[in-house]
Amino acid sequence: MSSISAIHAMSGVDRFQKLVDTIKDCAIFMLDTEGHVISWNSGAERLVGYSELEILGRHFSCFYTREDIAEGVPEHILNTARQSGHLETEGWRVRKDGSRFRAMVIMDPIFENGTLFGFAKFTRDISLKIKAEQDLLGAREALRNAQRMDVLGRLTSGVAHEFGNLLAVLRSGTERLARADLADQDRSDSQKFLIETIDHATSLTSQLLNFSRGQPLRPEQFDLIDRLLAMRPLLETMLGDSITLKMQLVPELVPVDTDRHQFETAIVNLIVNAREAMIDEIGVKDCVVTLTVGSANEIPEHLASLPPGGSYVTISVSDNGPGINKSILPVIFEPFFTTKRQRSGAGLGLSQVQGFARQSGGDVEVSSAIGKGTTFALHLPRVRRRIVNPIAIDTLPPSYAEDCELSGSVLLVEDNARTADSSLALLEDIGLKTTWARNAEEALTKLQQSEENYDLVLTDVVMPGMSGIALARTIGRRWPQKPVILTSGYSNELAAGHGGELELLQKPYNRKTLLSTLQRHLLAQ
Repeated sequence: MSSISAIHAMSGVDRFQKLVDTIKDCAIFMLDTEGHVISWNSGAERLVGYSELEILGRHFSCFYTREDIAEGVPEHILNTARQSGHLETEGWRVRKDGSRFRAMVIMDPIFENGTLFGFAKFTRDISLKIKAEQDLLGAREALRNAQRMDVLGRLTSGVAHEFGNLLAVLRSGTERLARADLADQDRSDSQKFLIETIDHATSLTSQLLNFSRGQPLRPEQFDLIDRLLAMRPLLETMLGDSITLKMQLVPELVPVDTDRHQFETAIVNLIVNAREAMIDEIGVKDCVVTLTVGSANEIPEHLASLPPGGSYVTISVSDNGPGINKSILPVIFEPFFTTKRQRSGAGLGLSQVQGFARQSGGDVEVSSAIGKGTTFALHLPRVRRRIVNPIAIDTLPPSYAEDCELSGSVLLVEDNARTADSSLALLEDIGLKTTWARNAEEALTKLQQSEENYDLVLTDVVMPGMSGIALARTIGRRWPQKPVILTSGYSNELAAGHGGELELLQKPYNRKTLLSTLQRHLLAQ
């Protein structure tokens, strides 16, 4: 009799059992209504180690871990399969030798004439699959760690390089100023150069904080179109005569609520980036930078950082330069990454744009095609309400003489002795009486003893114990008429949005900024 004839000669039950026994990589067996094993295939024996004689009649809970048995998992699986008519799950199972494996389980109830007869159970070992997935996740995490270390290395080396240069300038400049035989003009030029160097260091620090979203924003509502039109002469000057600036601005009022100065810096950085991209194209073709403003009611799908359902203003800066290689697009926003010529830039411009955008509740994206150009799209949350009092273009403080002096008494709260010495000298230099408190607690003690002796409190933010923000709020409760000004270069509290109602004097501040800030409060008194 042929093999085919032999199979046809079998009963339906025998043929099914033959099929089940042929499957070696899966356990296929049946349970009675209480969960006892009533059939067993060779795949089940291979998977868990029990022979048919050993397992028949035993409860299927013997395949479960002690923890699952204690929590009633086997009973829960039976009840779920019975009630829902089907069950699929994953979990740890135990072999005869006590070893564990990860299993994918399917269970279906079997009914005969409407009566539950038992359960059909299918179990497969997916340990290798899980391990492969874990290995893949581990490899991805290792890659992310390597990329983070690469970014960190670029960041630290960039910071060391930039600040090393600045420190070298400061060192040589101060030593030159110490020369007694230095001519007056040379002394004046050196002083001016040192101030410019310090301003550059301040700008560099600000850009780094923007990238890390650690720079506290000072949001204000302003008309975006008016602001960009006011910036146009500056932007055209930065591009130069060989590059044409085109603006495509919607005529309607487009209000935004963000830090105006950081916004202007972001636009300047994008314009400079476009100019640098087209340096080699000048004279070869007509170079054009196009600045476009429009509304984006739908968020681009790949910008998962933006909350859904928002309405955004999109400011796009496009150039018709050579485009950006696809391989470097994922890293162009990283700090100190630059494709510019040596000494052409620090590589922080695009980092500032991204940090500002995300801290403002928006984001920035880039698209580019080789030979056609690049577009950066800055998305900022749109303000739905109309501007009641548009921000004036010129918001400079009232005019004053830089060499003027003030009168009054200031309580300086500063934990760093060197910083305190420098600030005290500057305050006394403009005519103010000063008292130094080393921390917030000491400041409160002095105020409690003689509050009337101090016209104003100037306090650092980051200090041991009570912070400057907490001190300012305490003073506000006890002596509500006492003006308090915060000073800080960086603070986690400020970066998180705390203390937004308080006035901040950003470190390092110069005489002009200090005078302007103090003048408003002291003259008002």
